[in-house]
Amino acid sequence: MAGNVSQAALVLVEDGESAEKAGELARARQLYLQAIRTDPACAPAHIGLGIVLQVGGDQAAALESFSDALRADPRSAPAHYNVGLIHLARGHLVAAETDLRAAIELRPAFPEAQVALAETLERSGRLDQAIDSLRKAVEDRSDYFGALDNLFALLEKAQRFAEAAQVSGRLVELAPESASAHFKLATALHGLRDFSGSEAAYRRTIELQADFTSAINGLATAIILQDPNRVGEAEMLYRRAIAEDPSYVLAHHNLGSILQGAGRLSEAELCFRRALELDPRFRQAHVCLGDTLKDLGYVDEAIKCLRKALDLNPLDRIAHDSLLMTLNYAQDISREQLFLEHTAWAGKFEAPPSAVASQHSNSRVRSRRLRIGYVSPDFRRHSVAYFIEPLLSQHDRGDFEVFCYSNVAAPDATTRRLLALADKARSIVDLDTEEIAAMVQDDGIDILVDLAGHTAGNSLQVFTLRPAPVQVTYLGYPNSTGLRSVDWRITDAHADPVGEGAEFHSERLERVIPGFLCFQPPGIAPAVAPAPVMKNGYVTFGSFNALPKITTEVLATWAAILARVPGSRLLLKSFGLADARAKARIIDEFSGHGIGEERLSLLPPEHSLAGHLGRYSEIDVGLDPFPFNGTTTTMEALWMGLPVIAVKGDRHAARVSASILLNIGLDELIAESPGGSVRLAEELASDRQRIVRLRSELRDRIACSALCDKAIAVKAIEAAYRRMWERWCADSGR
Repeated sequence: MAGNVSQAALVLVEDGESAEKAGELARARQLYLQAIRTDPACAPAHIGLGIVLQVGGDQAAALESFSDALRADPRSAPAHYNVGLIHLARGHLVAAETDLRAAIELRPAFPEAQVALAETLERSGRLDQAIDSLRKAVEDRSDYFGALDNLFALLEKAQRFAEAAQVSGRLVELAPESASAHFKLATALHGLRDFSGSEAAYRRTIELQADFTSAINGLATAIILQDPNRVGEAEMLYRRAIAEDPSYVLAHHNLGSILQGAGRLSEAELCFRRALELDPRFRQAHVCLGDTLKDLGYVDEAIKCLRKALDLNPLDRIAHDSLLMTLNYAQDISREQLFLEHTAWAGKFEAPPSAVASQHSNSRVRSRRLRIGYVSPDFRRHSVAYFIEPLLSQHDRGDFEVFCYSNVAAPDATTRRLLALADKARSIVDLDTEEIAAMVQDDGIDILVDLAGHTAGNSLQVFTLRPAPVQVTYLGYPNSTGLRSVDWRITDAHADPVGEGAEFHSERLERVIPGFLCFQPPGIAPAVAPAPVMKNGYVTFGSFNALPKITTEVLATWAAILARVPGSRLLLKSFGLADARAKARIIDEFSGHGIGEERLSLLPPEHSLAGHLGRYSEIDVGLDPFPFNGTTTTMEALWMGLPVIAVKGDRHAARVSASILLNIGLDELIAESPGGSVRLAEELASDRQRIVRLRSELRDRIACSALCDKAIAVKAIEAAYRRMWERWCADSGR
């Protein structure tokens, strides 16, 4: 009797079956007790009783039975295994690991024990060891679906997507009609950025299970990542996922993201708010809601959302970057407070000096050819392209070798044109910080230049590891990075006057002469059109700047201009103005200042650059926002013949337009205050011949200025690089 029951118990353990499936628990318990009375040293009988007790929910009694089995037979692998399972269930991870390893040592081919050990190791934070344990389980039993399933989950958690794809492929082989297996394959391919392959796998998942909401959501995401023009298809799928499960938080969030990208900002806002109703701790939804509110022009509300995201996770770098960028738009923040916010970012994310190599192997010969590395997510159709192209094309290749590190996930024609200008172009998409830093070091870069600051897609964390001896920020961000590891910031004496501002920068300011910008005019720009005032009989003011730059003070100032210039109109064009609510807000604000809707033209963005530039033909005088000036918009307006009236403020972002105007000899268009800009606008509007004259001569004036003199501008930047290099050589030689 004891032998028969003992054998049954072993079969139950080895087959992974429960005592309940062998019959009624009470009868099984009596049989095991009878076997034990017959032979108290029968370890299999104690194990069988323990299994029955465990299935019945009495873990304490089950543990005692398994311990009795070990006293009867200390080399019983099943007993060690079951003791380990109870310790694991109780969270006693050290004890669980001890017994599970003992079971495996006694029975090397014990896949169930390997699976349990893997769970123990994962819960102990030893993910790689857990993966190894599951691989051993699969080696022991190649068709062990549960082990493969667990192995996939851990590989996905470790972001080892190539291995996860292999494992999920095996799951599909074992269960070709399993929607879950196909879904796992889809997510692994998604992680590998094989969006075409993941799309096919998601579609097969949905064929097998039409209401598989995660697959519907994943399919929509794979589609939009392959081709942003398929936004309509993706939108329908996200809405289908929400219809299947109205509480599906991620689908609400993802729908909001594509609506945000399409300029349907109020709809996007509703999606993000719904996601947060369902999950108030969904950090990414707080970030996206903040970005959406910023695009709508609600800067203060946006800042609150981004701070909420940081409350949920103070180490969310993307949220903090977005907060810093948004704070630049705030009209009431002081330079001191803004700088403190940037140094707070650095305090979280900058590697301590002890973790960064202090020595570089770069040759300290001062006059040698230098390797310059430019790092940017904006080597594409982007405002930065206007200003970086002259530098890339005009660098003296005898003195400088140019490397571009591109973080552009969706390259376009501009990407290809810009990267072709480099001596060596590297894609850093999908590389982590350490990998990028190692690449920079391997390339022997002497001066590494950040072109993004805290804008989206930046690689500032690479700079915290100091992979190059000299590190610089330039062009893409109108403020300090806050980082000790960035040595210099390139600017000019107009945007950052000599003798002031050093206390608001973690970098040393390198002022180039005559200015820090060099403009590449757009080749497809239409000819300058006649001033519309001569046909319309009234002056049209205008601005194509983003809504967050158009603060309540800016709107009040522009309303005052319209009030002072009878019959005048205002044309605004912005990404945010594709949204009806944003337009209504602008109309209401002007109405509050006594300006009727009939004097406003509020336009959405143009899809083509030629169409965008062509819209300037409808404007006579450009108005620049403050305290965050335009840069590209200012240059485009001037190139299309518009005199631009700017207000000079107390920081770089508020002085860029002044720098531009001074470099083309139009300092008479720079106001020292908002009220001063009203007077300048009134004076200019009253002199139509002056508007016509400026319109006819501005393009030639710019083309002949330092702003478009590539040779002078690039030599000035190169001279700055050489000074920085010589300073490092001198400092490192001490």
